[in-house]
Amino acid sequence: MYSIEAANQASHEEILALVCTEFLAGSVLHRALTVSESEYASYMADPIRSLVAQECSFVAFDKSTRVMVACILAGDFQPPASQLQLPSVALPAFAEPINALLSSLEQQYVRCRTSESLQSTLLVDIAVVAPLWRGQGLYARLRDAVHQCAHKRGYSRVVGELSSAATQHLCIEKLGHKVICEIAYKSFRFGGSYPFASIDNPSSIQLVEGLLE
Repeated sequence: MYSIEAANQASHEEILALVCTEFLAGSVLHRALTVSESEYASYMADPIRSLVAQECSFVAFDKSTRVMVACILAGDFQPPASQLQLPSVALPAFAEPINALLSSLEQQYVRCRTSESLQSTLLVDIAVVAPLWRGQGLYARLRDAVHQCAHKRGYSRVVGELSSAATQHLCIEKLGHKVICEIAYKSFRFGGSYPFASIDNPSSIQLVEGLLE
């Protein structure tokens, strides 16, 4: 059994550790670039703290051990730069192609939305479920917690930049979110190369949108 709770700064180190082990290992983007856990942890510490401070993120604990087994981190959609980029911090080399890919996707989205609608949009930035806890509906429960929180805080829509086949299937087929824009991995060029050309499943990263009621 597990319990879902609002994330807070006291759980920052646990969230960071979970993201840097499970998310890094499972992310097709990071696997394609061979990112080390230490450099990823250094890069992600401040962005995670910033996301948690916006009070729309949640974590799940194993009830018997109080070990964190999942988290979902969300914050204001801030185009055209990804939520993972802090303006005052220089990007490490591994983050440059990822940031460029996300920024390109977000620019597509911005072109088809008004500035007013963007101000009421929440971005689900990172979601992680530990392997032994998958297949139990935990991701859907975390998503529901975020959506309820966002609705209460006055957001009208929620978006996610989905890089994996599993999250694309759940958000589109189960939650009914719509694909607004996408970029094929094999066609994305950065710095004279195609950094994500090795990704076959899924074939593209998608920005999907759901309306909050």
